[in-house]
This record gives sequence, C-alpha cells and structure tokens, in this order.
Amino acid sequence: RTITLDDTQPRMTYLSSVEPNYTAFNRDWIFVNVSLFEANPANMTFLLFNATSLVNSTFYTLAVSLNTTNVSVNFTGLRMNMTYTYNVTVMDFAGQSNTTEMRTITLDNAPPVLAFIPPTEANGTYRVVNYVFINVSMYEEVPANITFHIVNSTFSNITVKYFGLKDSNTSMNMTMNFSGLSTGSRYLYNVSVYDLAGNANTTETRTMILDDGPPRTAYV
Repeated sequence: RTITLDDTQPRMTYLSSVEPNYTAFNRDWIFVNVSLFEANPANMTFLLFNATSLVNSTFYTLAVSLNTTNVSVNFTGLRMNMTYTYNVTVMDFAGQSNTTEMRTITLDNAPPVLAFIPPTEANGTYRVVNYVFINVSMYEEVPANITFHIVNSTFSNITVKYFGLKDSNTSMNMTMNFSGLSTGSRYLYNVSVYDLAGNANTTETRTMILDDGPPRTAYV
C-alpha cells in the first residue's frame, strides 16, 4: 500500500487570459482560466454568481499526480446588462483547499441613458449672457466618462470628466458651465457618455445665441 503525507496547500492563480477585476464587456460570456500546482489534486469548482443567486457551478474531478496544469471554464449564453462575480476552489486528497479571489465583471450592451434637463436652455434660445450652462441627467451601470462639447465659428471646447469604480450603477445629474464666452455669437453644444463596455450615447445638438444687448439707436 502507498500513503502520501501532504501538508501543503494547493497553489492556484488566475492566468493573464482572465479579465482583470471590475471590468465590463459587450458580450454574453465569461472565460475563467487558472494555473494549478498540486501533487495530489482531488477536484476543482468554478462558481459564477449574479447579484441575487448562483448562476453556474462547474465541478471537475482531477487526476492523481497532476502537478502543474491549467484548467478553464467558459460560461456562455449569459444574460446581458448584469454584473457577475466568480471564483475557483481546489481541493486535494489530504483535505486541503485554496480559493482564488472573487472577481467582478459586467456584461453590458445597453447604451447609457442621457437627456438634457432644466436649467439647460431650450434649443435656439437667445440670452444676453456670456455663458452656456448645461445640465444633463444620466444613468449608466458602468460609466467610463462624460464629454461636454461646445463650438462656435472660431472656438471649440471639449471637457471630459471620468468616473471611478465607486460610480457603478450611477444615476446622477452632471453639469458644465462654459463661461467667459464671446457675445454676439451662436454656439452649438452636446453631451456624450461612454461606458466601460464601449457603449455610448449622445444628446441632440442644441443652439444658443449669446446676444450682446438690446439694439442701439443712433440719432442723425
């Protein structure tokens, strides 16, 4: 008879083909690939969760004296516009185990929701001011950035604001005040939002005329 004494925990790590934590993609699959080193592996379990429940549990029975190997699962046909988490656990025949970190990925094919709201001026407004104030309402599960763009015949300004990981599932109002503008000029402006999965949305382009005051009357 042969007996193996094993007091070493299995070693396991995600390979570079696995997406980094907190990423987003426009697709319906998640590929998980790990590198395992264990002299006496028994089994591995790949777990996939959404926000409310277990989505998939894939169990592998491993060969004795496997030593170093790569093991992978491709979770396909997943529901879009959802955030998933996953990890992998390995158990050896001595009863020792190891689990990878839990990673998060969002599958997203929906464009951000974006619209002008007051006090943004209506299209074609005339105002005796030297600024254009823009206010938009937006919702996006994994926002990347928002871009405010304003131009006239001689001037252009593009202002980009970036979002962080804490801004996921974001519903908010975003504002921009372009001030110190030349009067007596017509300006065009719009706003675009991009998400981490590459989806985008842009408002309509509005026009605002910055008047330089009431007409002047001259006596002759």
